[in-house]
Amino acid sequence: MMRFPLSLVMVFVVVGCAVAAPIPKKLKKYNGGLETLDGVWKLVGYNNNNAKAELLHGTYWEVQGEKFWYSMKTIDNTTGHPATFTTPDPDAPQCKKYANSTCFIHVDGDELIWCFSAGRNHIVLSDAEPGPDRHVYTFKRCEK
Repeated sequence: MMRFPLSLVMVFVVVGCAVAAPIPKKLKKYNGGLETLDGVWKLVGYNNNNAKAELLHGTYWEVQGEKFWYSMKTIDNTTGHPATFTTPDPDAPQCKKYANSTCFIHVDGDELIWCFSAGRNHIVLSDAEPGPDRHVYTFKRCEK
């Protein structure tokens, strides 16, 4: 007679633990770290068409939602050029559209890698790696 209640208790314990268990990282939807994209970023590296290049477009960029300012000479975004990007596919939030270009954005802690397609074809990007027809900007987060 004791086996039935003990078995029932064990079922509740196992089910309770399973419900409370965290979801494994590989099963969570990854958004490229974009939850921490907003802020001011200092340009520290630039790669053009798979070759290291001179830093262009100002020292600082600021991102606020889908708005950003680039070519800022100071941390204050009033010195930069305003622009916007959109997210065409909510299931791929790291893939952006800016003007006639596609972008891939990846944030890892205090590092931001922002890759723009270049050239006439404006390829759809699925990563932020340097390569042909790509502009890859590397940033470090700044405190405002």
